Amino acid sequence: MEKNLFKPTHTLNILQVDSINKLFKVKGQSADAFQKKKHGLLRSGLAVYTMGLSIIADKAINNFKGKVYNFSDLNSFELLEDDSSVTSGGVGLALAATALTGSYVAGAVGGIVGKKKTKKVIESMVIKMNINDFDNPCIMIPIITKSTKVNSKEYREAFNEAQKIISMLDLITHNN
Repeated sequence: MEKNLFKPTHTLNILQVDSINKLFKVKGQSADAFQKKKHGLLRSGLAVYTMGLSIIADKAINNFKGKVYNFSDLNSFELLEDDSSVTSGGVGLALAATALTGSYVAGAVGGIVGKKKTKKVIESMVIKMNINDFDNPCIMIPIITKSTKVNSKEYREAFNEAQKIISMLDLITHNN
């Protein structure tokens, strides 16, 4: 299938899906908005705390131009909160209970992995997509880019949006 035939049939956040031609695209966006919301000191602290994963995420957003991919190009995906995996899936992988139940992250994940300190505030929520593309092997979809209380309406709405995107990505991996 030629990738220039892309006509979106579904759109969630910046993810566009052409279910007829089995293509998807993440609308290109400038990472400037994502980076401006993180202060320099906070970014440096996150980089040290996460051993550089925050910087890699910022670079992945910076380098992405909005290319069209075949469904088969999506290898895996995961939901990251403050650079820690919450939900993951992909070809041959099962989704964590949070994606299936839609329940709060702290309770559902805590029950799966054992004891976990629940956080009252998160700094970021991002969906990371691993793509079969040497030029852009990782695509990040930012959902939350500022300090957000986990018991707030804003967090619940963002979490629900993230779950919808993850469900769409799961459909892509199972329909390639």
